[in-house]
Amino acid sequence: MEKSLSIIISAITATATFLHNFVFKNINKREDEYYEKVLIPFYNIYYYNSNINAVKFYKKLGIPVSAEYIPKYLLFLLKSNDEEKLKKILILDYLLLYNNDSKKINNINNFITKVLKYIYILISFILVLFASYMINIAVIDFIITIIKGINADTSFAQNIGFIIISFALIFIAGFIIKNIKARDDMFTYNKKYINKMIISKIKSYEKYIDKYFV
Repeated sequence: MEKSLSIIISAITATATFLHNFVFKNINKREDEYYEKVLIPFYNIYYYNSNINAVKFYKKLGIPVSAEYIPKYLLFLLKSNDEEKLKKILILDYLLLYNNDSKKINNINNFITKVLKYIYILISFILVLFASYMINIAVIDFIITIIKGINADTSFAQNIGFIIISFALIFIAGFIIKNIKARDDMFTYNKKYINKMIISKIKSYEKYIDKYFV
């Protein structure tokens, strides 16, 4: 029992380390590139010319659409040629990613959000482990039942029930991970969440633009 618990803890720790190093760190790196290569050049022009055409500005940067550090909602607005929304979102993103005390507070909030994401993902991982364990037990028990011919009908029904529950747990885990990844991911290709982010950012712009000097 202790050995099994140790293996599970090690697996969870390894998963958490992987998520931190290869998922969240990568997102932060892309946000920094986005800020340096798009938002700073935009703001340097916008500060002196608030009538700047955001679509033309972006196209002049010559950044390939495949660049990983470009939020997909930008590409969505570029494709629809929505200059007004694009400008508002570029201004908002500049304010959000600007390195000041507000950003430090925002980073704390982001850290808390990431911790919660870790917890949800780890719960999903545990669900998958538990489901796999249940499937293995059900299959082994089913084989033993067939070989020994003991209570075949009852055992078969129980095993089918275990397998159904196990696949339901795996489905729930996959649903949790998919939604966590897409909902707050500014680099998602999911149209549903892209549209939600655009609407949310425009509302934030309208709410906060009068409070900040830009």
